[in-house]
Amino acid sequence: MNIIAMKSIFLSFIALAVLTNCSNENIEHADFIFSGSDIYTANESQDVVDTIAIRKDKIIFVGKKEDSEKLKNELTREIKLDGKMILPFFSLRLLVTGSHLSDKFGNTFSEIEKDGFEHLDFVDLHLSEDDPQGISESMAIGLQQYTKIFAAG
Repeated sequence: MNIIAMKSIFLSFIALAVLTNCSNENIEHADFIFSGSDIYTANESQDVVDTIAIRKDKIIFVGKKEDSEKLKNELTREIKLDGKMILPFFSLRLLVTGSHLSDKFGNTFSEIEKDGFEHLDFVDLHLSEDDPQGISESMAIGLQQYTKIFAAG
């Protein structure tokens, strides 16, 4: 075998190794994929699509269903719209409240944070008891705090 043939084979093995190591690990997987309807994007070049993908609180894909397959993993939740309309002009903002902030009732807000959600607002209802008076007091506190959050935008 001549030196040129050996170099060609060697370069082919390197190219194969590089291509083999290219995987989907760097692809940002979607938390939700909505499909099966007309989705209006207000983007002049692509104003109506049939699929939209969301990761945390961001739109990471709009387009055709078959092009969204690469964004799926075992945790992706697919939602079939069956012709229902969706307008992707939103910003997800979670209000964490109630028992999620109470040591007595589970204090589970850290689980929400671990899921990577951004734009969390905490509304401590000072939930003391799970009886009519405690619930009424918590509702009054919540109403005041919700008003401040919504007014701030």
